[in-house]
Amino acid sequence: MAMVLRRIYSLAQSLKNLEKVKVLESLMMEKSNWYEFMLDSMNEPVSVTDMDKNVTFINKAGLDVLGKTREEVVGKYCGDVWGVDICKDHRCCIECMKGGEGKSYFQVGNQKFTTLASYLKDVHGNNIGHLEVVNNITEEEKFIEESRNQMLKLDMTMDAANIGLWDMLIVQGDPVNPNNAFTWSDSFKKLLGYSNEAEFPNIFSSWSDKLHPEDKERTINAFAAHIIDRTEKTPYDIEYRLLKKNGEYGYFQAFGETIRDKEGYAIRVAGGIKDVTKEKMLMEEAYISAMQIKEEKNFYESTLDAPPNTMLYVADLNKKVTYMNSGCLKALGKTKEEVIGKYCYDVWNVEICKTDRCAIECLKCGIPGAIEFSLGDSRLTTQANCVNDLEGNPIGYIEVIEDITDRHKQDKALQDKAYEMQQFHAAVFDSCNIVMFSDEGIITDVNEKLLPYYMASASQNLSEGTCRNLLVRNVIKQRGDTLRMANPTKKLNPSTRAAEEYKTSTINIFQYATEMENCGGFY
Repeated sequence: MAMVLRRIYSLAQSLKNLEKVKVLESLMMEKSNWYEFMLDSMNEPVSVTDMDKNVTFINKAGLDVLGKTREEVVGKYCGDVWGVDICKDHRCCIECMKGGEGKSYFQVGNQKFTTLASYLKDVHGNNIGHLEVVNNITEEEKFIEESRNQMLKLDMTMDAANIGLWDMLIVQGDPVNPNNAFTWSDSFKKLLGYSNEAEFPNIFSSWSDKLHPEDKERTINAFAAHIIDRTEKTPYDIEYRLLKKNGEYGYFQAFGETIRDKEGYAIRVAGGIKDVTKEKMLMEEAYISAMQIKEEKNFYESTLDAPPNTMLYVADLNKKVTYMNSGCLKALGKTKEEVIGKYCYDVWNVEICKTDRCAIECLKCGIPGAIEFSLGDSRLTTQANCVNDLEGNPIGYIEVIEDITDRHKQDKALQDKAYEMQQFHAAVFDSCNIVMFSDEGIITDVNEKLLPYYMASASQNLSEGTCRNLLVRNVIKQRGDTLRMANPTKKLNPSTRAAEEYKTSTINIFQYATEMENCGGFY
């Protein structure tokens, strides 16, 4: 009985162990299905082989590429399953892995692939098989090929425009990642004096090492800032110097645009450089010339501003002021900013502006001489001349203005004095026995006291011109009178004989007459 019970107990234990085994198998199967599901969800084909290269598993993506079921491939030699040219020679990915490379390329129909291989290990670290991950690069290869063709066409165009193109595929959005794939176009190399990739490899340092030390940091920082800015608000447009093959530095204008993924991370950037050395040199020469012109301009303006009473300004052909010296500005009470670019007639706003008496209009009409005008309490004159270019073509006008206020006052004072003298002369003339005549001896005026002896009143005879025909030809001597004339050699006309009978008081008319102005003669 005891033996029976022990047998029953042993059988029960076996059943329990069997149950545990079934549970373990169930768990393992579930885990296997879970891993299989994960591998089947991958987009890249995955192939697992044992140490003899027999297939133990291929995921759904791999089966789709092969067009086979899992039952058709498991247990078969991988070279027979894939059937590609690299499977049975040294290019096999597993063979490459053994040599330390672990990467190969192959083609199935029109599809192109790359394969990465690694060992499968057990819990003790022993190699028990191989894992190969296959990546379909067909579309990528097409894109690269199309890009190369486009780059070639664009490169030819840019070469004609003296622009060198470059292109970079960015790894993980890192602009300075050493694995970034650079392409320096032939036109890019040509601008620097290089002719092939051996001289100028397609790596980042080919460019960065040739940056001028003073430009290197800011240029690379600008490039990195453009790439990492996911908002695309940081442009890449910069000027820097690059060392050419001949040992000289050239100036280049660089630009670039970046292609980004949905999250804004850079995946590719392309751009170009243009050699602007000649333009830079011309700009520097132009700057130096401009500075020299500015210095000369300042010199001439200082010279024109120096004389205290000199006033002048320059206007273009449309009468807009282009220059005005300090004398004019002081007279107008304005600054240069207030007058430059304004019409001269709006600046001056005096009575001759916008009339035919304007100095510029007089110059156009060929009317010579200075034009007089008033500015406040001042009296001024202006005279215009043309400003011509080196070929003699008119490009504007210059007006030189003179302040004649003091002279005008002096002239007015002289006029007033002359008027007073005229009144005084008239009073003296009417109180004496006087005959006025021209240099030709023609009588021009006779006072009232002598008119009776010329048989008419002054108003009548002078208006009719009668007295003008009476020529005084000699000195008339009367009782006690001394009358002297400008032409004493001429004889008295007989028609004036009545004057000889005239008795008058003693007076020396000549002594006074010599002090008279603007008269031909007296007696």
